[in-house]
Amino acid sequence: VEALPEKLKRNHPQTIQDAQDRAQAVLAEKDFVEYCIKTAEAFAVTETELSIRTKILPERLKAIIAELVQQDKVLFLDSKLYIHTDTADNVQKQLLNIVSDFHHSKPESPGLTIEQFYEASQLKKDIFDSLLRLLISQGKLIERKHRLALSEHREKFSEDEQKLLQSVESLFADRPFNPPKYEEVIEHTAAAPEKVDKILQILIEQERLVRVAQLQLSGGERAKHKPGFHPDDSAAIGAGLLFHSEAIEQARQILVSFINKEGRLESVKFKYL
Repeated sequence: VEALPEKLKRNHPQTIQDAQDRAQAVLAEKDFVEYCIKTAEAFAVTETELSIRTKILPERLKAIIAELVQQDKVLFLDSKLYIHTDTADNVQKQLLNIVSDFHHSKPESPGLTIEQFYEASQLKKDIFDSLLRLLISQGKLIERKHRLALSEHREKFSEDEQKLLQSVESLFADRPFNPPKYEEVIEHTAAAPEKVDKILQILIEQERLVRVAQLQLSGGERAKHKPGFHPDDSAAIGAGLLFHSEAIEQARQILVSFINKEGRLESVKFKYL
């Protein structure tokens, strides 16, 4: 007997099916444990939660769970979580659909950030993390450029976007430590601001451009300008200066070389490196 948070609809097909499944499962201890794992409210369940729901003592419950795991009916996730294989398959399909939908809506992007993926999943964090690791280990998802994508995904650009990407990246690469201002990028490419915004965002996602500093705007300035690039500051997206990734690596090598030679780096000397 379980207390339910809300009244069930007696004539609803799902309610009838669940009642039949439950009635069949309670006849055998192992079947009831499997049923409780399969119908866990948050998709996965801990041993403690399962012991309370099944009213089976922990030691006996461990043995039953071990048997279900051995029979490939239940998977052991991290953080002492157990999930039914049918549930895991269904939730993983939903997760893959989220990534697939993202690729369809943004074919030029390398993929979602983990934060975007987690928010879209609406799963508990520990369950999301465990299933994500499972999808990556199975090769269904890959992580590259700090983003998640389907293994078969390749970024797609129109011919015009490809030309604009090359033009903008070349501009930053040619000016490693004096990156162009936003208005210079527009002037150089003769492209509409919204197209330039999109291209710069793509280059950031591709890790060809790197944000390395925060712009300090007053409250009034922030109120006047929409999120994105500010035409009167050095090239920035959101609130960060942009440099080409090769410039960042070059600067790192200069710093390492100087510190190895001098033993330390003072802010005054850093300015003139």
